[in-house]
Order: sequence, then structure tokens, then C-alpha cells
Amino acid sequence: MRLVALSTLVAVGLVMTAPAVAGEASDTYRDIPAGHWAEQGVAEVSIRRDLMKGYPDGTFRGEQPFTRGQFASSLAVLLRELEEFSGTSWRPADRQLNVFADLAPGAGRDEILVVANEYGLFEGTPGIDENRFKADHTVTRDEMAHVLRRLMDLARALDVVRPRGEGAAASRLKDLDAKDWAYSDILEVSSRYRVMVGFPDDTFRGGQELTRFQYAQAISQTVPQIRQLITETRDLKLEEKRQAEGPFRLQESLPWRFDGLVGAANVTLPGLRVRHVQYPDAWFWMVDARARFRADRLVSERDGGTALDLDLVGGFRLPFIGPVQVQPYAGLRGLATFDSSLPGGIGPAVGNLTYMRFPDSPFALTWKLQGSTLQSTGGWSPWLWGNELGLDVHLSPTLALGAGLSFQDVPSGLASTPLTGFFGGVLTRF
Repeated sequence: MRLVALSTLVAVGLVMTAPAVAGEASDTYRDIPAGHWAEQGVAEVSIRRDLMKGYPDGTFRGEQPFTRGQFASSLAVLLRELEEFSGTSWRPADRQLNVFADLAPGAGRDEILVVANEYGLFEGTPGIDENRFKADHTVTRDEMAHVLRRLMDLARALDVVRPRGEGAAASRLKDLDAKDWAYSDILEVSSRYRVMVGFPDDTFRGGQELTRFQYAQAISQTVPQIRQLITETRDLKLEEKRQAEGPFRLQESLPWRFDGLVGAANVTLPGLRVRHVQYPDAWFWMVDARARFRADRLVSERDGGTALDLDLVGGFRLPFIGPVQVQPYAGLRGLATFDSSLPGGIGPAVGNLTYMRFPDSPFALTWKLQGSTLQSTGGWSPWLWGNELGLDVHLSPTLALGAGLSFQDVPSGLASTPLTGFFGGVLTRF
């Protein structure tokens, strides 16, 4: 086996990881029977998200009251998750000055002070003042709604979330009374943010004291709603940015592209292509990796080869010219081959991407023109040109289909061979 590899070629790997599958709550906690009504909620918040803790003896004790101290600990973990997911701190500029003299020193007190003072989530909660937190107090659904409303308001002030409704509409909840202290909080979380809902019988049961099981079930439904609200807001802001700037940029909304490659006429180079495009601040960068699984007879006297062709390029992001994006770039191109006489190498690459998204249309045209030269064991290749013409059809904000025709010079010894082929695939985002 002859391997023409590049000693300085940058290897780009796409590593896909998935979280370990958490066992059911009944497998983790010996006091939760299989099929328990809160089993999935406990698994989600305690095993997968670490929003609740079990006890050292292997029990969950779900029928016990859910306390305010436990609520604060859960919120501390939730805040870290949401800040990481949204990519920003949710801390407001103003800081509270509670001392909570009724709390014993320790990590639990520190967590409570952070949640209460740094984020102000418990301000306005009945029974709490600057000296008393009452950590053993059982949390009610009213209190949970109040704290979640304050959490959502923090995110809204930072434009991390936007309400799903402009105003809190009159609620369908039969037991909601305008005189209740948490009336506006319940309206906000149920009607405006829609992250906490009532029961199937159209009641909210705000005065109900929560058990650990009930909180686990409620928060397991609330967290995905908050994350979805963050995602919706992020998409909305991106759409507003696009409208302000003009047409979509190449793959700005769908940074990942996966294509199948196939040859035309007597040129057969089947393979796959993965392209990732990003526009951080004022810059553009692209990773374009193409793997071909069989060397062509025009290039090699033998079949059975495999080639990896990789572009690592970037450039300064340019403004649109009318509806057209012109994006020049420069960087490196590398070619590695296995079981083939096709020479590999590494060298500079320059090129330009031209992109036009038709207004009020799902269609877009793409044109990639690139030149490169490769240094290998036999010396420098001639200047290698690549041309790629394509058409994209945007089906939804998260999916598009693309296809086109490519013309590519491939090194053959110290000469080059032109290859023609088709590509087609999907554009998406994760």
C-alpha cells in the first residue's frame, strides 16, 4: 500500500457525540417503582439535567415537600444551563443586598445568595425579606410561576427571549383570580411566555404546595419550552439581521452542507462532500472537505484509490453588490491519496464565491471559482482550477436542497487532468 500523505496537512474531523443514555428513574432510585407517573420527569431533571438531587441512600423521596432551598439549588443549575445554551450571562446590572441571616453557612447558602442577589429571582416573593429566606418553606405553584416570570423577564431584558405574545391575554384558567398575588405572574408564564401551563381541567392550582415529584414533572416540561423560546428568539433576530443587511449570505442560515459527488461521461469519482461556512463578526471562513472513493482511469492507471481533498480558507466579509454577494478568500488546499498513483500535496488556494438569493423566492444561485497549486514529492503542480455552479432551493428555515455541476483540475504527475462531475445534497443547521 502506497500512501501519499501530507506531513503538514491539517486534519479536520467531524466528531459526533451523544450524551450517555440515562437509565429510568426506577433503575436509579429504589423508591420509584417502574411506571410511576413522575418517572420520566425525575429521569429528565435528576439524571439527565442534574436539576434535582437524590439522597445518599439511593432514594428520591418524591412525596416529600419541595422546599425553597431545593428550588434555589435547582435554579442555580438551570441558570448555568440556560446561559451556556444562549451564549450570554443573564445577570442583570442591578444587584440585591439580601443577607438571609436565617441560613446556616455552607454551599447551600452560597447558592441561594447567588440566585437571590445576583439574579434577583426571589424578589417580591411573600415571606422573603433581606434577613429571612425560609429555606424550609414548601414551594407553591404560585411561587414557581413568580420566579419563572422573573427569570423570563431577565432574559427578555437582554433580548435572549422574546414573549410569544405581545401582551398577557386573559387566561382560560378557571381558578385564576385577579386578586391573587401571583395573578400577573401566572398570566405571563402561561399566556405570554407559555413556559408553564395549567392542568387539563383548565385550572392552575396556584396555591398547591409542590412535592418533589410534582416539581420534577413540572420543570421537566418547562425547561424544553424555555430552550425552544431561546431558539425561536435567536432565529427571529437572525431574520431581522438578514432583512436589515439585505439578501441572505451563502450558507449563513444553513452553515452545514452535505453532498454526494458523481462523475460525468467517462469520469467516475463517486464520493461525499462536507462544507461548513461561518461569518463571525466581519470575517468569512469555510472548511470544504471532499472524499472520493475511487481514482479515475484518466488520472490513475489503477482503480481502487481513495482521495481526501480539503480546503481551509477565509477572508474579510464584503458587502453585497445589489442582490449579489461576492466573497473572495485565500487559504490552504491539501490533497491526500491512498492506494493510488494520484499525487497528493499541500499548497495555497485563492478563490471567490458568488451567491445570489432571489428576493421573495426560495431559489439561489452559487458559483465557486478557485485556483490552487500543490507541493508534493514530485514538486509543484501546475495551477489547478476549479469551477462549481449550483442551484439551491430553500424549503424551510432549517433545510434546503442543492445541486450543480463542477469542473475540477486534478494533478496527474506534474500535469493536470480536467474532471467533470455533478453534486447534490442538503443544507442544514444543528
